[in-house]
Amino acid sequence: MTIMADAKMLAQMAGKDGFIAALDQSGGSTPGALRLYGIPDSAYNGDAEMFRLIHAMRVRIMTSPAFTGAKVIAAILFEATMDGQAREQPVPTFLWKERGVVPLRFMIYNGALNTAIFLQFLRRLIKDADRKLFVVVDNLRVHRAKSVTAWVADNTDRIELFYLPPYAPEHNPDEYVNNDLKQAMGRRATPMNKAAMTAGLRSHMRGLQRRPDKVRSFFQAPDVRYAA
Repeated sequence: MTIMADAKMLAQMAGKDGFIAALDQSGGSTPGALRLYGIPDSAYNGDAEMFRLIHAMRVRIMTSPAFTGAKVIAAILFEATMDGQAREQPVPTFLWKERGVVPLRFMIYNGALNTAIFLQFLRRLIKDADRKLFVVVDNLRVHRAKSVTAWVADNTDRIELFYLPPYAPEHNPDEYVNNDLKQAMGRRATPMNKAAMTAGLRSHMRGLQRRPDKVRSFFQAPDVRYAA
């Protein structure tokens, strides 16, 4: 799936110097991070309270006077952060409009893609968008499901799907991402369980988000330049 991003965001990622902040936190490392900031395990009960505390910490970082596009060109966001608020705005909206920081997002899910997951992803995309989004997808049945096309029709002023020709993977920039991911995972030690595999996947995708030059290279082949 390829999303036509805001031209200003693309220009910032392509040509501006600065840092990319990782505003993400996995459940396994969150307790340790909170302890380092003086919050003991006894201060919360369960994952919901734990992630609420870590989100409050992220908001303090994002609202710091030093956290602006002058130094930080982009921030990596995971699911909980994307759905959170900063100063009564969705986090991605706050980062771009108030701080000039590009929000970089991806979504990892379990099992096969279905209409519920796809709609969840699309809703998250438009939640903070200040202009219409154009999303390029292949002909997977899920992408053409009645519930998907109905939802897109109801939100036509905010999002539009463009379908690739049937049996034309060479026109899909995602194939280059998938190939890069598969090669990277193949070079890693064989994961012993699902959690280790997911951690490796997230690690690679997080690293890819820090390399806009590598992402741009996926759009250089003649068959996919239309999406650049």
